[in-house]
Amino acid sequence: MRWRGLCYRAHDPRWAWAPTSGDGAAARGGRFNPAGTPALYLALTVEGMFLEMAHGFGHRFDPLTICCYEVDADDIVDLRTGEARAEAGVTLAQMACPWAYETASGRTPASWAIARSLIAEGRAGLLTPSFATGARPDMANLVLWHWGPDLPHKVRVHDPSERLPKDQSSWQSPRNTGTMRATRNTGPDAHTGAAPGPDACHACSRERGGQGSRFPAAVTIAVTDPQPRGKPMTRSRERDCR
Repeated sequence: MRWRGLCYRAHDPRWAWAPTSGDGAAARGGRFNPAGTPALYLALTVEGMFLEMAHGFGHRFDPLTICCYEVDADDIVDLRTGEARAEAGVTLAQMACPWAYETASGRTPASWAIARSLIAEGRAGLLTPSFATGARPDMANLVLWHWGPDLPHKVRVHDPSERLPKDQSSWQSPRNTGTMRATRNTGPDAHTGAAPGPDACHACSRERGGQGSRFPAAVTIAVTDPQPRGKPMTRSRERDCR
C-alpha cells in the first residue's frame, strides 16, 4: 500500500544534523530491524513520539530535538489491525515480543523474523501499533527500511527555515551546563508585523492555511540535562511562542 502523511521523531541533539539517518538503529538493532539493517522509526502522533522516547518515564527525559516528516511511501504493509496481521501471517504477540531481552539472551526476536520476511518480499516498511509503555490503542508508528528524498519512498524533513545544523561542528567546543536560553526577537512580530515585545521570539514560523499541525522545523526540549550533552547547534536556541 501507499502511505502519505506527517510523522514525528525526536533526536539526541548531537544527531540533529542527520534527521533521516538510520545508522543509529542499524548499529544496535531495534524492534523491527536486526542489527546491521538501517531503519527509520517515526511516530504518527506527537503524543506517541514522546511516549516512545520516555521509555516508560513519562515525566523526565533527556533533551531532544523534535522534527516533523512529510512521508509519501509505497510498498508499506499495515499491521495495525488483527485482520491485517492474520492476512500477513503474523501475530500481535510476535510483534510485541521483548526483543531487547531476546537479543541479550542470544535468541532471535520474533519481530526480527517478521522484518526479515517483509524485507525479502520487497516491502519498504510497516505500520505497527505502538508498544511504548502507556500507549493508547490508536497510537502507531511507521518503520521504514527503504527511504530517500524521492518517490516511491519519499521522506522529507519539514525545515523551511533551515534551522537544523548541517554537521556536528557545533559539538566540538567544551561542554555546556545544560542551560537553555530563549533569544528575543529583534525584528517585527511574525504574525502582526508590529515591533516585538520583551518575550517575542524567533520561532513563529508555523505555516498558515490549515498547516498548524506542523512543527516549526525543529523544537529543542531541554528541561533537565543530568549529563550535559555539549554545546547546542551554532544557531541561537529558539522557542515556539504558541
